[in-house]
Amino acid sequence: MQDAATESESGKAPRCPVCGWTDVRRSMPKGFLDLLVRIVGLVPYRCRSCGQRFYRPQHDAPEPAK
Repeated sequence: MQDAATESESGKAPRCPVCGWTDVRRSMPKGFLDLLVRIVGLVPYRCRSCGQRFYRPQHDAPEPAK
């Protein structure tokens, strides 16, 4: 059985880093900072419980062929 941190790191259940809630949604990019972090592969998310905005790696990119 995986703990919450492992599930979050694997991308199965994104969690808010402040409250731990799993009801998070991608946030609309706003400003220059969001453009910069997008270059390194991070996208903004927002927690629907506490409103905290944070960044996570983008997981919707295709996986490399093996």
